[in-house]
Amino acid sequence: MKRAIYIICFIVCFLCGSVKAQTDSVDVLNYNIRLDIGHQLANQSVGSTTLTLQLLRHCDTITLDFKPATIDSVCYDGERIEGFRQKGEKLYLPTHQFVPSQSINIAIYFTEGAHVESYGWGGFHFDSQIHYNLGVAFEEYPHNFGRAWFPCRDNFHDKATYDITITSKPGWTALCSGIRQSRVQNEDGSETSYWRLSQETSTYLVSVAVAPWRVIERTYAGLENTYPAMIGYTSAHDSSAVYQSCQLLEDVLPMYERCFGPYRWGRIGYVATPKGSMEHANNIGLVSSCMGSMESSCQSVIAHEFAHAWFGNLLTCATSGDMWINEGGATFCEELAREAVANKESANYYYQNKLESVIRTTHHSDGSYLALHGVDRDHTYGNTSYQKGAMVWHSLRGYLGDSLFYSSMRRLFDNCAFSSMNAYQLRDSLSAYSGVDLTGFFDFHVFQPGFVDYHVDSLLIDGREATIYLHQQLRGTDQYANANRVPITFFSPNLDTCTRWMYFDGSDANAHFQLPFDIAFAVVDFNKALSDAVTDDMVSITNSNSVSMDLEHCTLKALHLDLPAHLHIACHFSAPEQHPQEGIVRYTNHYWTVTGILPWEDQIRGSFEYSRRLSVNSLNGYLDEDFYTKSTSLDSIRLMYRRNSAEPWQAVSGKHSSDNMSGYFITDNLQLGEYTLAIVDTALVSLPEVAETYSVTIKPNPAKGGAFALDVTGLSERYMLRVIDSQGKVVYHKDSLRGSSKHQPKLPKGTYIVQLFGMQGQILHSEPLIAY
Repeated sequence: MKRAIYIICFIVCFLCGSVKAQTDSVDVLNYNIRLDIGHQLANQSVGSTTLTLQLLRHCDTITLDFKPATIDSVCYDGERIEGFRQKGEKLYLPTHQFVPSQSINIAIYFTEGAHVESYGWGGFHFDSQIHYNLGVAFEEYPHNFGRAWFPCRDNFHDKATYDITITSKPGWTALCSGIRQSRVQNEDGSETSYWRLSQETSTYLVSVAVAPWRVIERTYAGLENTYPAMIGYTSAHDSSAVYQSCQLLEDVLPMYERCFGPYRWGRIGYVATPKGSMEHANNIGLVSSCMGSMESSCQSVIAHEFAHAWFGNLLTCATSGDMWINEGGATFCEELAREAVANKESANYYYQNKLESVIRTTHHSDGSYLALHGVDRDHTYGNTSYQKGAMVWHSLRGYLGDSLFYSSMRRLFDNCAFSSMNAYQLRDSLSAYSGVDLTGFFDFHVFQPGFVDYHVDSLLIDGREATIYLHQQLRGTDQYANANRVPITFFSPNLDTCTRWMYFDGSDANAHFQLPFDIAFAVVDFNKALSDAVTDDMVSITNSNSVSMDLEHCTLKALHLDLPAHLHIACHFSAPEQHPQEGIVRYTNHYWTVTGILPWEDQIRGSFEYSRRLSVNSLNGYLDEDFYTKSTSLDSIRLMYRRNSAEPWQAVSGKHSSDNMSGYFITDNLQLGEYTLAIVDTALVSLPEVAETYSVTIKPNPAKGGAFALDVTGLSERYMLRVIDSQGKVVYHKDSLRGSSKHQPKLPKGTYIVQLFGMQGQILHSEPLIAY
């Protein structure tokens, strides 16, 4: 087996750099960019780019990418040539007598103005206070946008080194990709600086930003090296705030290096740009509003763009159809950054918040459920690539386990550094490095759309032994996942835990486990290793608390508890499986499971959220998509319950809060089992007759001077209050009360009985009261 894995590793390492050889006729080795930007001519770049390249095979024409510009001349190895032509964004150069493997220097002299995509983001911007490029065009294809400011081979896989010499107008300076080699003040007050990027990278990742910069120069310590950093900001920013906002890199850099291997770019750099953030090598564009900001969203942007030093810059997607490798990987790293700066709990909440949004809205923002691999050009930079991509990287981590996942990722970045890769090559590489065949994982999570949800059909417990039956439920796909590796966490009555794994193909599975303790209940994926279509949490409920579970779309409130209840609540974003039932018009597309420890005499109110809002940007938009029609009223919706999937659903409540757009359906007698919502024919589906449940608390007790308050919850009718002394005499009374109330009867010291009566004379509550 080891020999086979070594052979696969050799093949994978060969494949890392093979895309260029398989598809291209030209390999650019170096770009020497020399530009006067906005100095010689206002809002113009004047200068040249010299490409050092080789032909990989015989061809009659070299084709370069370049936005329309005035080309003054083209020279081969110093000799001016004719015969080149421009057509749209293409520049065609004759190859003359050149042969494969021969090194060629092609110098192109030009004058060029601003080129910004129609979206108004990517391209080269000449703004009044800054001239800069953003290397990606969202609405032009190819999305690579190095061609907006210099002639190049504008793709993901033809990587080169760069020499960049920039002259800027007086008072301005250039910050570029690479490491600054020299800086010269010219006689007219202008400045010329020379930068060298010795690591090979794609053209869209190279950056120049010219402005009247203020620069913080500092260092960040990694695990093995210390890296210089330059942070460029303007007079609009406070220097101390800028310094503070980038402090997170002190924790994030070691975390990323621990997970993915060394930072390989020599220098760390950020520059403030008006339009947006972009992962340019050594010279990250950071949207100006985040420069100096400690807002959580801005801190995530700083961490995200820095993560591209591995995901995208070091290992690049071979085509835009695998942008999830770049952007999903960097978005996944936001979670790791949160763990580095705060703790694991904070990272888990950050992850679950994204997961909930992805499941609920991404198929709407991107138009449909999309596979990660082969995403079309209109959705290259959509939420599927970014957000669902992050979820799949998270799942891959959980699928392999931290130790194996990170060791495999470090080998990947080491062996395939500065290369490009597609999803199939990534699968084969990580399979080789981990020793785990990832075909099944990639087939479901990468090569097809949708999500899986693992549902416990039944759990049979016999002391320390348990048999569990799992069923796959799906969202956005009809193809079941194979090669499943699913963690099951078992709990004892004292909440001790032990996790076991189930391995299976197909829709259904069962397994028998023996545990080191008596089993109380079990939870699928309790530690959130897999990005299945579930949000869940474990809570403890006491008499004094109410718990709002936003990501699980429910709230819990204690009405009466003798002991704390320990409950695991999961919101499953897959349609509940159903038995044919008369009177049920339609179920909503999600359901809840309640498991844990809930003594039978305890009483908890469970409120389950509904929403008919149909907007990605609205609060809980699309939570109940395809559930409502325009004519659906709340009177026809019921909260449904069953103990497990073997039982039919039963209506338990039509009680709701708020209005027709959103709110909660409520049960005052929460039980272990499953809940969902259904539209019903009210003539055929009736609610069970349930006595009203309520709770009464007298406090303080003992009461000074007899002064006390009644805390009455869940009682809708009016009631009468009587305080009776030890002789049976009524010493205080109030009639026609409703809800909670305060009383100051000024009772003498002694023991009394406080009684509440219904308006028909029935006793609702009776409790001793001590006055002192």
